[in-house]
Parts: sequence; structure tokens; C-alpha cells
Amino acid sequence: MLARNGDRVRIFTSELSREQTLDYLAAIGWKGSFTRLEEVFFHLLHGYSDGQYILDFDVTKEGISSKIGINFGLKDKPALPAFLENLAVHQLCTDSKKRGMLDWSGSQGGFLGSDYGFTALIKDISHFKASYSPDEDLKVKAYLRFSGIYLKKIFVDPKHEPAQKTEKEVKTVQSSFKEIQNSFKQIAKKSMLEKDYRELCLKDSKAALQTVIGNAVKIPDNIIFMEEEPEIKASDQFVYILPPFLKSSWLTSK
Repeated sequence: MLARNGDRVRIFTSELSREQTLDYLAAIGWKGSFTRLEEVFFHLLHGYSDGQYILDFDVTKEGISSKIGINFGLKDKPALPAFLENLAVHQLCTDSKKRGMLDWSGSQGGFLGSDYGFTALIKDISHFKASYSPDEDLKVKAYLRFSGIYLKKIFVDPKHEPAQKTEKEVKTVQSSFKEIQNSFKQIAKKSMLEKDYRELCLKDSKAALQTVIGNAVKIPDNIIFMEEEPEIKASDQFVYILPPFLKSSWLTSK
């Protein structure tokens, strides 16, 4: 991606282990102090992280920037208070920011009717970034996130069902609509956090729904899960756009 200054490009790696991060920096010819990086970053933060690091740095015509960023998530939600306290002890986090971080995560939402389904706004912590340079030493940032879950109406109104449907079958569709809507928060969550389940949603929507709600509830065949709004869709299809996929290692709350 483009860096903040127009004369350079910023590079982000894939997730690396602690050892891979150091080996990568050595391989690209980083001129910083590896000893100091071990002392100020890994000694302070590694015990709280999930052990997966995304390294970023700028590339200019002179070479690799001495300032680097190391992005990471925490190993679990209970680690957050101790992690923030450790930052505060080392004067890397103020008391007010620590309280704000602890109070940040949460969600609220509601069912907005059959036309819109369940809508929720979720607040959580995307990840942390430790910036290190010989001149500035260590700084730590937190990336706070808003994410929305919006569910469209996904079931055909019973009055649009073919005439040969029996009264009993129509009532089953009405009943399943309510049950499935009540389950969609779980479906959205699984599709955000579980890669295999997300792939199942995209490949076989009916099987994905049955994984959550079971086989006892009648499920229409015209539900389609997608990652982006299609330019053209069939008039008899109801498309649900999956929330963005999130790596579980980058989440600090469920």
C-alpha cells in the first residue's frame, strides 16, 4: 500500500511467528538493533499476544525504513486487562486510555421486522500495533473497530408460494422464518470467525443453515450466501451478504 509519505511504499507481510519475524527482518537487511527489539517488544508483549505477527515497513529508494510496525492480536479476551496494565507500568498506556479500552467492546441491536431482519452494531478491538524505531523506541497503538451485521429479508412471503403447497406446508415456512431469524446472529458470527463454515455458506447455503438450526425446520431452497452484492440476481432468490471474515487471532472479544 502507499505510505503516508508519497516517496515510499508500505509493505505488510503474512502472519509470522516470533522467530520468523526476526529472520525476515534479517533477510531484508533491516538496520535496527535486534537485541533492543527483543528487549522492548518481545520481552514486554509476546506473553500476551497470540504469537502471530504481521510486520510492516516502508520501502524507499534508499532501502528499508528503520521504523517498523508489528501488528498482533491478544491470545484471548482475559489477557486484555493484564496486557493494558503491563503497558501502563512501562508508561506505554495512560490510565484514561486503559479505562477506555476496557469499556469499549460490546454490541447492541434488534429485530427490525421481516423486511430487514436482525441488525446489530458490534464494537471490538481489531488488533494492536507496536511501532519501533531507534529514534522513538517503542509505541503501542490499539485499532478499535465498529462492525455491522445487517440481515435482509431472506424468505418468500407465504402468499407467493406455489398454489399446490398445502396449508400445513405454508405454516411450516412461517414457523421456520421466525426460528431462522432468531438463529442468524449465530450464523453471522460463525461466518465471520470460522473459515470452513464460511466456505460452506458460499458453497451450500442450505447445508450451512442446517448446521446451525438442524434438520427439523423447513428451509427454502432460494437462499444464497454471497460476499458481495451481485450486480444481477434472480427475482426468486434472496441474497444474504456475509459479514467480513475476521481472523480469530485478531479478535479480543466474541
